[in-house]
Amino acid sequence: MYKIIDNQRMTIHEASEFYPDSMIVIRLDSVGSETGTVICIGDEDSDVIEFLGTLEDDSKCLVTEGRNLRCYLGGVVVGA
Repeated sequence: MYKIIDNQRMTIHEASEFYPDSMIVIRLDSVGSETGTVICIGDEDSDVIEFLGTLEDDSKCLVTEGRNLRCYLGGVVVGA
């Protein structure tokens, strides 16, 4: 289930701290920017993907995870 958020401006890192247990959709000010407006939070990635499907323009939207959802594997990855 997702929840629409009204006019909450912050950076990507602030959003991750403010919504630690949620998936977050943020509309960036410009491509490559760190700052934007949080427009939606959800419990699972499928919830926010469903929300993105309802938007007319999702070109500057970014989906990120809350701080508690992030998983760091660590180490070195070697590809062939």
